[in-house]
Amino acid sequence: MNLMKLAFLSTAVCFSGMFMGACDSEEDDLKIVDWSPVGICISVHDAQGNDLLDSTDVERYIASGVTATFQGKTYALNGGIPKENAKKSSLKALPAVFEGLSIKNISGKNMLYFGELNGDADMHENLTITWKDGSKDVITYHCSDHNEELMNCNRWYKLNGVLTNNPIEIVK
Repeated sequence: MNLMKLAFLSTAVCFSGMFMGACDSEEDDLKIVDWSPVGICISVHDAQGNDLLDSTDVERYIASGVTATFQGKTYALNGGIPKENAKKSSLKALPAVFEGLSIKNISGKNMLYFGELNGDADMHENLTITWKDGSKDVITYHCSDHNEELMNCNRWYKLNGVLTNNPIEIVK
């Protein structure tokens, strides 16, 4: 019986050594980082706080005829996207699905929405919103210095040259 116990324990130690050795392999050091896509959200209201993107408020609605220009291409509101910008299949778990410019209800608020942009792409680009009256607002989107170890990057937004957060708030 002692010989059987010894044989069993020896076999168990050998197998556990093999499995423990597998834990130290390079595969365990492999981290897969998948940066989330970025949507630029813009709320628009007047000085009294009235929602200017509410299409049911005909007197205040400001989004008719609005366009967004990004990387040399101009997008009409809900106009879809040019075929050359249509996203091909991706191996990413969270691929960016570019929709162009639209109005979405986000957290109970109407917002202009532009995106999605690849969250892993280094960019320093202007998104120019042109309103029906010809006035413009320029949003600068910056993303760089992706650090996969710390899982962060340098991402910021400016509205007309002033540092801001996403969602961006425009007062008209």
